[in-house]
Amino acid sequence: MRVRIVTKSALSAALVAGAAGFLVVAPVGAGVASATPVPSVSKIAPVSAPAGTSIPIVIHGHRFDTAPGMTTVTFGGTPAVSVSCPSPSKCTAITPNLAVGVVSVVVTTDGVPLNPENLSVTAYAAPEVRMLLNAKGHTIFSVTRLMDSYPAQGAPGFDAVTITNTTAGDQTLTGPLVPTTLIPAGTSQTFALAVNGGPYVFFSSTTPTAALTVKTS
Repeated sequence: MRVRIVTKSALSAALVAGAAGFLVVAPVGAGVASATPVPSVSKIAPVSAPAGTSIPIVIHGHRFDTAPGMTTVTFGGTPAVSVSCPSPSKCTAITPNLAVGVVSVVVTTDGVPLNPENLSVTAYAAPEVRMLLNAKGHTIFSVTRLMDSYPAQGAPGFDAVTITNTTAGDQTLTGPLVPTTLIPAGTSQTFALAVNGGPYVFFSSTTPTAALTVKTS
């Protein structure tokens, strides 16, 4: 067997040229492109919403098309009221009027539907505030400030608050932005409040210094 001795420069030239008789070994990973992540949904927030309302659902994921109209969202097959994608990893969809149950949230970007997430739709219940008496017999509220981000049932764009009179006597509420209302003992009254119409301040006529403030959002 004849042994052929070559110089380093000749070997390098032969490797570059791929000369016959030489084994050309490419460096590991050379010329191999890394895989591009495919679009996907990682989570939605919140994961529940009240029925008969429209609220924003934030969708987190990867590689959403941010061009207007290129990423769409459906809730149980019904298109979202609106969709905005400020970044490839985040979109916000406004829910349509949904019935109680579990619906599939499907994001479609560039015509490709992504992995679905579930949204639990529950019966709407307006936030409740209880009216009661303090140790001096004055009417007070168990909540002095309430942030309500859910629109009222059947009327997207409105908030609502229910005030329950747990005292032994009838109580009258008066306020600059709500009508004067008598709430008999042991009963409740629900007030629909227009978004950005507040903050709403309720006063009990028996103790006008005890105020309930409701800020709509």
